[in-house]
Amino acid sequence: MVASSILYHFSARLCDAVCRNENPSSSSNLSGQQFLKTLLDENLFCISLDSEGEWYRYHHVFRDFLRDELERQFTQQEIRELHTRAS
Repeated sequence: MVASSILYHFSARLCDAVCRNENPSSSSNLSGQQFLKTLLDENLFCISLDSEGEWYRYHHVFRDFLRDELERQFTQQEIRELHTRAS
């Protein structure tokens, strides 16, 4: 979730690209679709941006919190890599 905070808007495919886990044996390696389902099921400040339920964004205060965590947990090089994946 912290890695996804670089995104202003996100979809399952974009989450797949940005947030893929480099360790395939990790138990937290969710697909983008599973990630979105978890966000919605847990009501984690996720706001739908379209009627099809494809694009979402975080509540701005929650996103700010996640961005603070991102800067604490990731190096600048890792953050640049996330932006590269998003593009």
